[in-house]
Formats: sequence, structure tokens, C-alpha cells
Amino acid sequence: PDMSDRREGRGRRSRLGNFRQGADGKYVYAGAHYVCRSDRPFGRYLAYVWIASAISFLSAVAGGCIGVPGMRGCAYLIIPYLVELALAGSIVWASFRLSEGGARLRDYEYRSAVESVPRRCIAFLVLAAVGALSETVYLILSGNEGRVISAILFFVLKALEILSALALRDIVRKTQWEREAPRSLCSDDESRTEK
Repeated sequence: PDMSDRREGRGRRSRLGNFRQGADGKYVYAGAHYVCRSDRPFGRYLAYVWIASAISFLSAVAGGCIGVPGMRGCAYLIIPYLVELALAGSIVWASFRLSEGGARLRDYEYRSAVESVPRRCIAFLVLAAVGALSETVYLILSGNEGRVISAILFFVLKALEILSALALRDIVRKTQWEREAPRSLCSDDESRTEK
């Protein structure tokens, strides 16, 4: 028996159709794979991804920790910041998934670790820009509360977030991944079980 009779669709259960039961009774992945075909070594590619992800995440966290005027009680500053922080976390999670899968990813790993990153980066940098714009509006309406240095640092961090998100998006989009057709159950991938 196999799991191919499961409903096709999106989400965690949709990948179950790519698992087949082997002769030993264990489920084995039999779906397509994506292989990284980069000019540079995969380890270097991964280092660039992690550096850009870390800069994005740490800049976002630091932006909430520096005591920026308005960050303590102004909803139009706090709400975009919280969503931005969640997106920064999801970018780091995608980087982790990419590291975990390696240069040869299963189809569902590729979709969650490679295909989704450019969209997440765009959403992240849009929210960083919204945060910078919101802070500008707050400073115009309410003043800097005597915290000029923290306001300037906040804008520097927002610029760093935007630049690192653009760099990460560029790194991921320019790297070539080649789709391999599904293999038979006798393939060398039998040792990997479902994650």
C-alpha cells in the first residue's frame, strides 16, 4: 500500500502522496528532487543565505530594542513591527530548512526553503519600509521625545533590513535548481525517512 490515495493539495499532508511503503514496511520518499546547480560551492551559497538572513533578523530585533520614540504604545508602529518580526523569523526558518536539506532537496523542502524565500523577503522589506514611514509620521506629529540618536539608529536598521532582504532575495533567485524526476524505491534516498 502507498499513500498516493491521499488528497492532493497544499500543506503538510499534500506531500504524503510522495511516500511509498517499501518491502521492509517503512515509508520511503519517492517524489521529485531539486539539485542545486550553482557556480559556487553549496557551502558558500549557504553561508551567503545565512549571513543575509541573520542580518535581516538581528536588525529587526534590534529595531524593537533601542527605545525608539513611539514604540511604546503607538499601534501604527507596533503592529507592522510585530508582523515584520514574524516574517524575519520565517526567513530564518526557511534558511534552516535549506541547511537541513542540503544541495539535494525533496520537492516539499524545495517549495518551503527556496520558492517561498523571495516572497517572504518582499513582504519583509515592504513592512520594514512601512515601519520607517510610520516612524517618520510619528516624529512629525509627536516629536523625537529627546531620543534623536535612537531614531537615527532605527532608520539605519530599517535600511539594513531592506538591503539584506534584497540581497537574500537576489541570492536565492539567481541560484539554479534543477528538478530531478522521481526515482524508484530502489534509489539511494531510501535511508531518509519523512521529516
